[in-house]
Amino acid sequence: MRIVIPIKPLAEAKTRLSAVLSPAERSALAIELLDRALAAALPVAPVSVVTAEESVASRAMSSGAAVIDEIQVAGLNAAADLARDHLRAQGDDAMLLLAGDLPDVTSAALHAVIGQWSAGHAVISPSSDGGVNALALPTDTTFRFAYGQGSFDLHCREAARVGLK
Repeated sequence: MRIVIPIKPLAEAKTRLSAVLSPAERSALAIELLDRALAAALPVAPVSVVTAEESVASRAMSSGAAVIDEIQVAGLNAAADLARDHLRAQGDDAMLLLAGDLPDVTSAALHAVIGQWSAGHAVISPSSDGGVNALALPTDTTFRFAYGQGSFDLHCREAARVGLK
């Protein structure tokens, strides 16, 4: 299992907070949240960060994570597809997609998600707003990612469609 953390370009990070934080503050917050995610994930499993942002890639590599270069930024679903295809080509059999902006993510929580996963299954950790905080699944699936409004229910239906328990 490899943990994958997609990170959008810093100029696009945390835009919902633009009324209270400057662009520089939003970028700094995104970096702080990435650092927290890396600190929680790296002791648990190998980590790859999907990004087009050079400064994020450099920070990830200096922390010990691999980087999947997002040549064309096309959103979270495209980044998830890119990661799955990349990991499958590398021979990784499973991935845990982790939201890069979870302020309280812990190694124990990631161990728990990974501990629930087995071949033929998906583990989908919901967020409080009906989204998804973490999603573990095999890389050899045709699973269609559906991040956005109501993504927890959409991902549960998609898991059933592709035959994942």
